Amino acid sequence: AGGPDENPRYSKTLVGGVNLFKKYELDCLFVASNCPGRSAYNMVERRMAPLSNQLAGLILPHDYYGTHLNDSGKTIDSTLEIQNFKRA
Repeated sequence: AGGPDENPRYSKTLVGGVNLFKKYELDCLFVASNCPGRSAYNMVERRMAPLSNQLAGLILPHDYYGTHLNDSGKTIDSTLEIQNFKRA
């Protein structure tokens, strides 16, 4: 369960670990993570909680210069997407 920051068995995490192992010619590489559901003990998440609380419900305009999405929500104009992102 969880994404790459929570699951050391996630394929991208494994590939990253293998690359580090080879690049630095390590003898051993340890990968550790918190138990699922224990984010209250994660120092980074604890520090980010006030910011997350303040930003909850904030809606950034994504189409200030016009929509860059089609009806399916896929990007059809990359330049316009970047302009809208910078404005938001």
